[in-house]
Amino acid sequence: MARGRIEALDVNAGDRVVAGQRLAVFDNFDLSAAHSKAVSAEAALNQAKAQLIAASAAYDRATNLIRNDLVTQAELVARRATVATMEADLRTKEAELRQYHEEEARLSPVRPAAAGTGSSTDQPPLSSRGAIVAPFAGVVDSVSIAQGEIIDPATPIFTVSDLSTVWVQADVAERDLGAVNVGDAVEVRVSAFPGRVFTGRVIYIPDQIETTTGMAKVRCEIPNPDGALRVNMFASVTILSPQGGDAVMVPSESLQEVNGQSVVFILTGDRQFAWRAVRTGPVANGKTQIASGLAAGTPVVGEGSYWLKAALMQSTIPDQG
Repeated sequence: MARGRIEALDVNAGDRVVAGQRLAVFDNFDLSAAHSKAVSAEAALNQAKAQLIAASAAYDRATNLIRNDLVTQAELVARRATVATMEADLRTKEAELRQYHEEEARLSPVRPAAAGTGSSTDQPPLSSRGAIVAPFAGVVDSVSIAQGEIIDPATPIFTVSDLSTVWVQADVAERDLGAVNVGDAVEVRVSAFPGRVFTGRVIYIPDQIETTTGMAKVRCEIPNPDGALRVNMFASVTILSPQGGDAVMVPSESLQEVNGQSVVFILTGDRQFAWRAVRTGPVANGKTQIASGLAAGTPVVGEGSYWLKAALMQSTIPDQG
C-alpha cells in the first residue's frame, strides 16, 4: 500500500467477495510522482539522443575535413571527446529512466509488459490509479475509509474475514476442563438456525482460567462452507468428550439448582418423589455426568423436574438422599 486518495469504493460491510476482487480505486501519490519523474527522464533522454546525434555528425564532418587540412587535429580530438561525453550522458539518462520505470512497476498493481525490443525505455506510461483488491474470498466485516479520504500504509481500510471455517470459543467450567481434550467432537447450535447442528472439533485448550468467570475459553474449529455462521454470533456448544463405561449420565434437563447446589428428583413410591443433591461432571450430547450422589441405574425425573423443584420450594418434597 502507498499514499493516495480514495476515488471509488466498490463494496460495503457485509458484502461477500472473491479473491482478487476490486474493493476500491485510489489515486496513488507515490506512483504519480514516479510517473512524473519517468516523463521528465524520458524527455531528458530524448534530448541527450539528439545531442549525441549532433555531436556525432560534427565529428564525422571533422573527420572528412581534416583530410583536406580544413580543421586541425586538436579540433578533431575535441569533437571526439564531445561525442564520448554525449554517449556517457545518454547512458546516464537511460539508467535514470530505467530506475523510474522500475519504481512505477513496483508501485503499480499490475506490472506492465515491455514492448518493442523489450528495453525498459519502451514501456508504456502508467496511470497513477491503483486498485485495492481482496486477498482471499470472504466477507467484508468493516470499511474504515470514505471516498475522497487520504490513505497511507498505516491507515486501516478494509477488514475481510474468511468464514469458510470459523472459530467458536466455548466457556468451559474449571471442574469440567479435565474431561476435554484437543480433537474432541463438538456440536454448535445458534438461534438463527433452529434445529440445525454445526459440527467441528476442539483445537485449543487454554493454559489458564479466567479469574472473573472461572471459565476456560476452549477454541473449537467449525467448517462453515455456506457462511451461515457469522462473526460475533452467540452459540450453544456441546463438547462430546468420551466418557468411561461406568460413568453415570442423566439428561441435562433433569438437573435443577436448589440453594446453590445441583439436584435430581427420583421416584420413591406412587406419585411420591424425593430429591438428591449431586455433584456434576462434563456435559456431552445433551447429557450430564454425575460424579457423585446418584447410584448407576437410578431413574430420575426428566422434563417434570422443574415443577418438582417448584413444589420443593414450598417444602412439600422431603430430602431422601
